[in-house]
Amino acid sequence: MEEDLLQGAKAILQCHGLGGFKANTVLLGWSENAEAQSTCGRLLRLIHDFGRSLIIVRCKQEERIRWTSPVGTIDLWWRGGTNGALMLLLANLLIQNPDWHRNPIHILHVIAPGSGEFKVHEALNKMRETARVKATVEAVEDDGSLAGLKEKSRAAAVVMMSYNLPDNEEVPLFTPEVAACMDEFRNVLLVSSAGGISLVT
Repeated sequence: MEEDLLQGAKAILQCHGLGGFKANTVLLGWSENAEAQSTCGRLLRLIHDFGRSLIIVRCKQEERIRWTSPVGTIDLWWRGGTNGALMLLLANLLIQNPDWHRNPIHILHVIAPGSGEFKVHEALNKMRETARVKATVEAVEDDGSLAGLKEKSRAAAVVMMSYNLPDNEEVPLFTPEVAACMDEFRNVLLVSSAGGISLVT
């Protein structure tokens, strides 16, 4: 069964497209099945090897009303790099939908307590202006426990988090902190970019 799934995914990754256009991003749902971790790991590595970006979505069904966007902000937990660029692009695309255009985008970046925020804050605002994305940028003091970010995003409509597939296959696919966040918020997107995204229009 596992091999059938992986072979099917491989065929889709190889063949899906229209003419010269090929999909560059794979969207997956969050699995609650701990026994499927091995299959999930192999699938994620297959997607990574094909050079596709990855979005893993966790939605709490009991809080979702069909055809209605949730109230709250679109929070991006910013760690920079290619994942950050894809998150900002996704957030900007999301608010183009009439049902989501009232949801403000918040870019949250972590600073160590008492470290000051000016350089990172200034760079993020410059990037936002260059990309012509309407968003607010906020520094959040956090000691590594994610408590500060969790408090800021408690009422968010969507939380986008950067995700990098572990290089070592013996390491768990998701850290305990990530798994806890998937349960804590209403809607979460883990975003892993294959690169090639420019925020300059």
